[in-house]
Amino acid sequence: MIRQATLSIGALALITASGCSASWQSASKLATYTAPLSADTISQAESVSIETKAGDVLLEPAEHGPKVVGKIRARTQERANATTISAVINEGTLEITVNWPEGKRKKSESCDLLVYLPTMTGVSIDTSAGDIFVKEMAGNMDIQSSAGDIEVHDHDGSITARTSAGDIDFWDITGPVDVVSSAGDISLHRVGAPAQAKTSAGDVFVILHADATGTIKASTSAGDVSLAGTHFSAKSGSVVLTDEGPTSWFVTSAGDVEVTVGSR
Repeated sequence: MIRQATLSIGALALITASGCSASWQSASKLATYTAPLSADTISQAESVSIETKAGDVLLEPAEHGPKVVGKIRARTQERANATTISAVINEGTLEITVNWPEGKRKKSESCDLLVYLPTMTGVSIDTSAGDIFVKEMAGNMDIQSSAGDIEVHDHDGSITARTSAGDIDFWDITGPVDVVSSAGDISLHRVGAPAQAKTSAGDVFVILHADATGTIKASTSAGDVSLAGTHFSAKSGSVVLTDEGPTSWFVTSAGDVEVTVGSR
């Protein structure tokens, strides 16, 4: 039986408090930078684009006005103090980036981004090394991480996500999802169809919305397959929900695949 994913909000709270990820301890000088951002400015933005080369990203609704905070860890205090965060509007998109001294991040340096905004209709997040947590956004979402876990909650739209090494956990997504992890478990709780998930090493656990249509297909090179209550003795299986509709695919090279339809 596949172990369902658990919320990592506690882990994110720890990140928020410490301002760093455990893998970047060698750069020990700390600083915090809050990007200038007003409610009038953010009212001009429909979508958001976030980029940090090394660091975690948290994006969730603003409770007390918009805010973008960088938790910086650098090799010297001078570099930590000189690092800034840009938050500028470009053709309706709020673009958030990290500005390192001399235009370059040095080895082991990182900057976590804590972003609090009204619900954006369109989200793009890119980090080369870091975890990503997103809550209550909308529209098309694209997430790229070279190494890190990805967790999304209560998204009104579709999601494409890629991580080279990390788990992917989604909860309550209205639209379709397309996710890939080169090494990690994938858990999709109440997502729309068509859904596609692929991992080279890990389990795949999926709950599709009760009104999902079409066909479910899955395969594994080493593991068990269970689709909509049907267990397959082979390493692959297929279940037709309705004669018409999209095809949802779930693939792992080493792990179990379990797909159910409806709340759980």
